[in-house]
Amino acid sequence: MKLAQLRAWYKDAVKYKDCHRFAAMVVELCNEVVRLQSLADEKHGELSDFSLMTFGEHKGRKLADVPEDYLRWWLSQNSDRSIIQLEVRFKSYPEKAIAVHNLRLHDYLVRRFNGG
Repeated sequence: MKLAQLRAWYKDAVKYKDCHRFAAMVVELCNEVVRLQSLADEKHGELSDFSLMTFGEHKGRKLADVPEDYLRWWLSQNSDRSIIQLEVRFKSYPEKAIAVHNLRLHDYLVRRFNGG
């Protein structure tokens, strides 16, 4: 099962969770699967829906809760991964730390918008 399918199931189940116990269980299961996947991803240095936004007007919010139009705008402003990679390689701290985060955010957004 791909993350995009899980998100679709979650959206459908949320609509019916008040009227059907099974739907509530599906919502709970989806949340747990995503949480566990996120923990595994973060151990490998990848961002997930549960990672926190570290800058901007949505600082401190989970990436899943940041408006999609804002994230699409950010990605359009940082669409060239190779430029971010050069910043990671050649900048010095603290710019390098920012570039590393931007690279992770770029990769997360590409996965998110391309269906998981």
